[in-house]
Amino acid sequence: MPEYARRRWEKDWKTKAWENCVIKSGIKTDYAFVGSSSTYISNFGKEFPDKKIMTFGVPGYPVAAFWEMGEMLKAVSPKKIFILGGINGMKEGGADEIIEDYRELLDYFGEMVPSAELIVQAIWPITKSATERYCSIDTIKDFNEKLEKLANEKGKRFINIYNELTDETGYLKSDITSDGIHCGPFAYNKWKEAVKTYIYE
Repeated sequence: MPEYARRRWEKDWKTKAWENCVIKSGIKTDYAFVGSSSTYISNFGKEFPDKKIMTFGVPGYPVAAFWEMGEMLKAVSPKKIFILGGINGMKEGGADEIIEDYRELLDYFGEMVPSAELIVQAIWPITKSATERYCSIDTIKDFNEKLEKLANEKGKRFINIYNELTDETGYLKSDITSDGIHCGPFAYNKWKEAVKTYIYE
């Protein structure tokens, strides 16, 4: 367990059971997606049926909890791991704290699956009405800038579809979300096109 996770997050028995199932299945995959609700909602296995893809998305999870997927990722041995997260806990911890969690996560995943390429992704915008629950749009922009800098520092490629999801005011398009943060098909089609290059290169 990485130190940042030891400080703030412990595996519960449901997670241990999930981990046990994945490890004992003996299944291997080509690509893995790690994240929270946006990743949980995704279905890239359907979008790319000729590829083996596994999704490790848990709604509500902060980056500090993504380490729980480490043993499972090691077991399924993907070629590439796509990571998307950071909005959960942003209001409480702030961009700088989550960036440090991300830094340690990249190191940890690199140790667990050294043969896999880790691909970092910018978090998505939210609507103005959702900022009270999560954080300001400026905080999200600041986080994404720092995340891209971290990705470059670590030699990781960076995917950013943020601007493709915003309206003329800079917030998430209101017609592609039902609650101000979780998106529908429009965003997932944009995401699909963004990752397609990495899947088929």
